[in-house]
Amino acid sequence: MLRKYRNKLFEVIKTEGWETSLFSGSDEKIGDRSVFVIRLNHSPLQFIVGTSDEDLLSMDCRFTLFATNYPLSDWIPEAGYAQYELIEDRFRHWLKIVDEYIEDMNTPDLWTTLSDEFSKFDQKAIQDNISFTQSEKDRISESLYTMLNEARAKQILNESQMKLLEEKIDYLIEASDRLGRKDWINAATGAIFGYLFQAALTSDNAKTLLHMASEAIKWITHNPLFLGL
Repeated sequence: MLRKYRNKLFEVIKTEGWETSLFSGSDEKIGDRSVFVIRLNHSPLQFIVGTSDEDLLSMDCRFTLFATNYPLSDWIPEAGYAQYELIEDRFRHWLKIVDEYIEDMNTPDLWTTLSDEFSKFDQKAIQDNISFTQSEKDRISESLYTMLNEARAKQILNESQMKLLEEKIDYLIEASDRLGRKDWINAATGAIFGYLFQAALTSDNAKTLLHMASEAIKWITHNPLFLGL
């Protein structure tokens, strides 16, 4: 691939707002073809450009699809070669795949975290499932409403998300009257993750709320929950 075209793709990465250090490019062989391969580092994603043996201005390309096992697309165009403009168009499309991939990698796996938290609780949380004292129930109420007010002050939730959070907190305060410590922690963990699923928070807001919830109830277990986020 001619240097001027490699450099143009490099500039596309920059103009699209990406850190160029996230990518690497190299000349490689696929069968008997010499190709230029751009990779998203530490990922299965790649964009491959081939050049006609008869005309260095004529190229084709293929790239990793955002699909199960990240397969490669067919060569584009299907027959013959194209000019640089088509290659750049497909490269910009591939960068959208990169964006989807990175967003997914940075999104908390709430199901795994939920499983980990229950496992962690079973191993080292409160063993005696005795009822809360009145002072402890008062502290639960105070801690959870402090979290609610903090979420409101940070303005990370919309009106419907705030209403749903208020409902979850009211439920947990009511549950502290009838559940023992261990059962309440299980209920709290389930309620918090249930809220995240229902409220459909962004990744950043989910992490913020999990941190706030952990801080609100860690005095009960003496261990901060949700350490993986």
